[in-house]
Amino acid sequence: MNNSESTPVRYDQLIEPIFADFKPAPALWPVNVRIGLWLLLQVCIVVLIVDAGVHSNSPLFRGIPNLEGKFHEWEFILGVAALSVVGILSAASAIRSAVPGELEMRGARFALLIVSAAVGLLLMVHEPAHAVTSLHQFVLSGSRCAICVVTVAALPWIALFWAVRRAMPMWGATEGTLVGIAAFAFSFVISRMGCPIDDLSHVLLWHALPAALGAAASVLAGAYWLQDRWRTEKP
Repeated sequence: MNNSESTPVRYDQLIEPIFADFKPAPALWPVNVRIGLWLLLQVCIVVLIVDAGVHSNSPLFRGIPNLEGKFHEWEFILGVAALSVVGILSAASAIRSAVPGELEMRGARFALLIVSAAVGLLLMVHEPAHAVTSLHQFVLSGSRCAICVVTVAALPWIALFWAVRRAMPMWGATEGTLVGIAAFAFSFVISRMGCPIDDLSHVLLWHALPAALGAAASVLAGAYWLQDRWRTEKP
């Protein structure tokens, strides 16, 4: 014979163990604040590099005193402006795309961003060429520039990647691409501003290639560490 009386459900015993270690996530700063802080970081890096170049005789800063001459070339000015805008838009899109309800990076907008980056890059490499005298000098000066590109991009990349990861990224590879474009677009601009060598092979091999490889590595990092990360993280 079935017992007509059922055992009452103790919801407190059922629910409390599930939420025993529950803690509310810390609130994220507003999107515009995070974008502004990242841009402030970029400005501080530029100021520190220029100040170091003015007061240092190190070969790493040998092009800073000649910076004024570069801004008499309209291709260089437009290239700096284009890549700076690309960096700002990429950083803003990366942060916004990781926040539910905010802007998503759609295909057309993303394609426009890539094209703008390519145009800015072409404008900055379209300069009067000065042949490098020897292979040794080509490699020595080029390796310094490549190190500069990667070093200058490192801190902004880490800061922006961390800001995106703290939110809710849904398209890891895309957001990783945006983070990479933002960091290395500014890095490329800064390295070209401090480099006196305008030879096309030097710019492509020691400035553009490290920036492209860095952005490609950012795509892989985004796909690995950002894609659905809230589903894979352990409590």
